[in-house]
Amino acid sequence: MKRKAMKQLMLWKEQQSSSLLLMEGIKGVGKTYLAIDFAKSFYSNYLYLNFENRPDAIALFTKKILAGEEFTYMLSTYFHVPEELLYQSLLIFDEVSFCPTFCKALLQYSDAYFVAREEHPDLEQASLKMMVLSSISLKNCWKEEVAATIGKGMTYLPLYPLGFDEFLMAFGTDWYIETIQAHFQNRRPIPDILHQDLLGLFEEYLMVGGMPTAMNEYMEMGSAINLPEIHRMQMTHIQSVLKRQYSESNILKANQVLQNIPLQLDKPNHKFQFSLIRKGTTYNMYKDAIQLLTENGIVLRL
Repeated sequence: MKRKAMKQLMLWKEQQSSSLLLMEGIKGVGKTYLAIDFAKSFYSNYLYLNFENRPDAIALFTKKILAGEEFTYMLSTYFHVPEELLYQSLLIFDEVSFCPTFCKALLQYSDAYFVAREEHPDLEQASLKMMVLSSISLKNCWKEEVAATIGKGMTYLPLYPLGFDEFLMAFGTDWYIETIQAHFQNRRPIPDILHQDLLGLFEEYLMVGGMPTAMNEYMEMGSAINLPEIHRMQMTHIQSVLKRQYSESNILKANQVLQNIPLQLDKPNHKFQFSLIRKGTTYNMYKDAIQLLTENGIVLRL
């Protein structure tokens, strides 16, 4: 599946001032696939580590970082490669929220590199190109560190489910995109026969959603029969990730909001009515839960 985010990754690759890219998005949105596809397409080598399924790496890096070991030496030791190869490779670190110590070390490395470039513009200093992937909003977990690094030594890329245009590309009907854009820019209505086709495709998109697993299933099977189960599994995975970072009370309220959204969308009101969750419920009671959902890209506020 073609992702528009690939263009942003290519721009980042050419930036000398940004050594670190942070890609955030909900579990299953396609971060890992996109990162590895990008690495295979534009780098001769890449090194990959997923902290979610490597507790040994968490323990090792935490120990080395706390001991003050030099960052590049620590990486070359772990990956069993010479330090020179690190600078010729793309380093991909997945689910870094499982190892907060390593994440902070990455941010500090990136910030230190930016400061060096600022103080010595002519400095011929090589930097590691690193991609950091996370299902949890690191801006929420380490606000000060991330805020100090974004726009400096780090590029921030939120990844969302595939949009309708990406859905059209996946199904080989991307010529519709130019049709929509041309008629929109010229303020002319699309011919009715094309309009009906597009409405049908849009209804399919709303049913399938933009999560890659569900789209793959629908494309391969040509049927929506398994989609409800896939959607439930994806939501379970998302909730399991959130439970590591947030209180049980906030998770409970967030789930209540999510379960209530279909009912809200079925009504003519233009605002979310908290009384539909439970009588006497107010926004103040649920604002932290809603912030949790929006910061982690699970819902979009309109």
